[in-house]
Amino acid sequence: MTERNNQNRAHVEVNADYLDVYGERALPFAPKVLVFNELEAVPQQFLIVSRSLSQLVEILARIKVLDGYILFASKVDNALTLQVGIIGYENYPAANDCNPSQRTKIVYGRRWLIEDSTPTSEVIQTAFLAVQKAREHELREKLSIEFDQEGHRATPFNSHQDTPLMARVSSVAASPNLDTIEQAISRVTFDGRTVNLVSVKSISESAMVVCLRLELEKKSAYPFAFTELNDRDINIICYQENINALLHELVEHLIMLSNRFIAENFRFEGFNRFSHKLNPIAIAEFSFDTRRPLSVSRDFAPYFSSMSYHVDSGKAPAYNSGHLGQQQLQQIERYDVKQGFLPTSEV
Repeated sequence: MTERNNQNRAHVEVNADYLDVYGERALPFAPKVLVFNELEAVPQQFLIVSRSLSQLVEILARIKVLDGYILFASKVDNALTLQVGIIGYENYPAANDCNPSQRTKIVYGRRWLIEDSTPTSEVIQTAFLAVQKAREHELREKLSIEFDQEGHRATPFNSHQDTPLMARVSSVAASPNLDTIEQAISRVTFDGRTVNLVSVKSISESAMVVCLRLELEKKSAYPFAFTELNDRDINIICYQENINALLHELVEHLIMLSNRFIAENFRFEGFNRFSHKLNPIAIAEFSFDTRRPLSVSRDFAPYFSSMSYHVDSGKAPAYNSGHLGQQQLQQIERYDVKQGFLPTSEV
């Protein structure tokens, strides 16, 4: 299953110079580990980070994401940030917009903070999450539902709903939806494509599988961005015959499929880090080898302790004032927190 016992396998030592490209260096006396008798290196947890904008740019340049998604690095008020640009088509075109070729545009996701202590692995994970959330944002705007007899449609799952106002409108609360499953699905389109109900099968007294399929539009005015949904069944498990729940499950399932598609197309230096093709057992062994080094010298211990203290203490926020600060203090006192770094005094 692994090469752990193959002591004759040749291995190489990773040159520390490559860490400089990312803005990392090994702590003094940091131990090295031999992974699968193949490669010897200082593991991530024993590296100290001091990163510049150019080094963050270098990390992002080594990441490959989906076509139409661009990673940007920037420095805002002395803080490094990561941001995703999305090239696509207008999700809400004007009624008189009859030239789709002119609708190509670029939009940007939120900025993601890259803290001074963020290791390269976490920068890569942040980029992965940023692309997931940027694509989810677009996906939510593609699912529309017909809500009246005149055929008016809107996008209930978009991320721009006025939540403070919504909280004051009682009609938005959990009112029953009297549609049948077939009626509810007939209201739904995704990026202009009809969603067809294929079948409904009970799998237990409280659960059923609703199988859907998108209708392929051969004469679409612009390319379909969510190609992972082409020519496939969309199977949703719903745990109660509740139409509200079914529609929520639908958008959540589409987001899951989008996230899986991103995972299979996200690479760092050619390595498909988040693919389901990776062997979890081998990763467990890798984790054991790199996070539990067999030998740690006494000389190294104070350096590692000092770095850990600096990183962990630097993340502790201050108590806020007013009602929020009272909530924070009550929670910490309720659980009688004794370890970790408590919030500092009020800002």
